[in-house]
Amino acid sequence: MTVSKSSGGKSLAELCFRREIVAFERKQEEAVNTSMSDYRAEMKIWEDDGRRLAKEYIKAKPGSADAEGIRAQRLQHEKARPVKPKKREMRFEEMSPPGLRDALVENHAVGILSPDAGHALNGMTFSQPATLSGYWSGEDRPVGLASGNRRPVEPRLTIAVQTQEDQFETFMKSRRGSDAFGTGLLGRFLVAFPKIVDWPGQSTQIEERPEPKLDFFNQRVADILNQTFPAPCDRLTLKLSDDAKRYWAWFKDAVHNELICGNFSEAMKSFFRKVGQHATRFAALFHSFDGKGGDISAEAMKGAIAVCEWYVWEYIRVFTPYAPSPQQKGDKAALLLQWIQYAMAEPWRYPKLTPGRYTKRDLRIYSNIRDDLEALEIAIDSLRWMGDIAVRPGPKGGDIIYYPARTAPPLDEFNHSSSGQTIQQKPSNDISENKGNWISQGQQPPQGVDGSAQTISKDYIELDPEALLWVKQGLEKMAMEAGLGTVDISINQRRG
Repeated sequence: MTVSKSSGGKSLAELCFRREIVAFERKQEEAVNTSMSDYRAEMKIWEDDGRRLAKEYIKAKPGSADAEGIRAQRLQHEKARPVKPKKREMRFEEMSPPGLRDALVENHAVGILSPDAGHALNGMTFSQPATLSGYWSGEDRPVGLASGNRRPVEPRLTIAVQTQEDQFETFMKSRRGSDAFGTGLLGRFLVAFPKIVDWPGQSTQIEERPEPKLDFFNQRVADILNQTFPAPCDRLTLKLSDDAKRYWAWFKDAVHNELICGNFSEAMKSFFRKVGQHATRFAALFHSFDGKGGDISAEAMKGAIAVCEWYVWEYIRVFTPYAPSPQQKGDKAALLLQWIQYAMAEPWRYPKLTPGRYTKRDLRIYSNIRDDLEALEIAIDSLRWMGDIAVRPGPKGGDIIYYPARTAPPLDEFNHSSSGQTIQQKPSNDISENKGNWISQGQQPPQGVDGSAQTISKDYIELDPEALLWVKQGLEKMAMEAGLGTVDISINQRRG
């Protein structure tokens, strides 16, 4: 997948690297058109012969030698039915999942090649990412239809698409982007996002320059296209040489230790786990494209690893904004705090907001991380636990964020429901576990004669710091959801 801005050279790349494919398709179309007249004539002759044999069979005596001879002729005649010439469909720019299935059933291997894949990404082509992933892996996926089962046999799917930056961003920020991550489809893509740099003084080149390597590439593509397409059972399977295996193992170990075990999101690690397979595919392509026989050489594997290393860092650069690591999500808290401080310092920039008092809806609309709602929720929780902000329930049930935290109303103001009934928190019966959480105004918690803990009197009020109170409320809520009923939780607070 290549992402580029408008006029970034996508169409030019297609003209340079796919011209032999286009020429092969046109040659096929011309051959089909030329042979269609012969096919129609042969088909009429075949139908006439069929009718003649049918009449002779009816006239012959059943069970006679003549009847058996004509029967054998009719069977042979059916096998000699003329084959309608048709062009082999190798590539499509856009197609539906059922159309892709039928194309793979008929041709076993197809490609989705598009120089402008905005409609494919956000249309029907990428509507079922799990299906695309299965075909990419060569999985046989039978589909039961009223007309019978349709199952591609050892399918091979190649996807090479180019799209503009805004279309790619739309795809990634939609549900399709998250589904593509979740199903592992994006982990099967090698993504490039070249940057276009314009500077003053650039001159236009009008001289024709020889391109011997590009010419050799296209000639080799033409040679491969003119070969006979093998049936799925006759495909050649290449093996790695011993040296190639060692290079591949070293590469896999390095990816595991540095990337899979590193500080990356699971969506990114899905690609890292498949990059070893990408390397073997590249090595097989290099080995076969050079026309070499035998096992895959170490040189081909080294070249494949070099290409994969480049794609690894490009993948990290392109997809990190869409799949940040846990640490990077934590950094979003610092960005959110920076924006809140900025909004406090220059409130005139946000006339619809109340300085120091923001709803979550305000942050979803105006904050600097509004595009990532999950990261926004994590950032709010992080800032609350660090004591930078305070969160209080709003009058309509939503949460209100206060900055600085000391400007928030006391929590006891929110212990009243909308009906005016007081919501009391049940104190624990074990004073020995709560005496660190008591403010007694010069009094001591009640104790028995022997100093043992007694039931708490209603005259005492249990006061927790804000953070501890949030912990208690969260644990009590979890206990209720787990079906444990009402649970009284007390937390010891130690100083020093």
